[in-house]
Amino acid sequence: MSCLISQSYKAASLIVVGLLCLFLPSIYAQNKKQPLTNIDIINMTKEKVDDAVIIRAIQTSPTNFDVSANGLIQLKKGRVKKKIIELMQQVTANRDTPESRSATPTSMTQQFAFFKIELLGCVRKQYEVTCTFNITDNGPEAVITPNPDETVLVDDLGNAMSPLYSSIDGKSEPHSVENRIPPVSVIKSGATIQGWFAFSVFSDMSVKVARLKIKLDIDEYHKQENFSIEFRDFAFEMDSTN
Repeated sequence: MSCLISQSYKAASLIVVGLLCLFLPSIYAQNKKQPLTNIDIINMTKEKVDDAVIIRAIQTSPTNFDVSANGLIQLKKGRVKKKIIELMQQVTANRDTPESRSATPTSMTQQFAFFKIELLGCVRKQYEVTCTFNITDNGPEAVITPNPDETVLVDDLGNAMSPLYSSIDGKSEPHSVENRIPPVSVIKSGATIQGWFAFSVFSDMSVKVARLKIKLDIDEYHKQENFSIEFRDFAFEMDSTN
């Protein structure tokens, strides 16, 4: 009797495992976020979904838009607004660049020689973004100078921005054609200082950083070096205060 029960239990277990193997892939496929298409945008437009909601959906979802001549005619017939179509074109163009295809999120902490650089985040307030970072010197005392000329932020729409201001250890200077003398700071061995770059944002539709390249110049015992560090694929922090 016990042998029969054991065999029945094993048979039931095999059936359950078989059913799981059969249905789990389809369940996963259904839960996986599907890319937005032209039809999705047209349907949202017909249902009078707010423009800001459509824009946010485009920026935060995988997409598979058709922005060929026929695709644009389809969108026009669907009464999709011009600014939505332009955003669809931008997103498609950025997706198809070699840089965007290879871009993957990077660690928010980078190492160069004796220096550890930790990106604290990029805060957006209206049309300005401030990216703040800490520098820790695990070697001898050195002089650090931010290099605005070779620092750049690229947003998720492909817009490239140079810094308006740069700061290191509480010393800040505007960066312009007239003023090209960035702030300088001495960092002692074992110490941590903070720096930031401020950028002007071109579009109110961008929500994340595709690539941030920070360039720093170092003078260590009168031996001058410079290095670049990059951070990729992270969202802006929004500051809604006035």
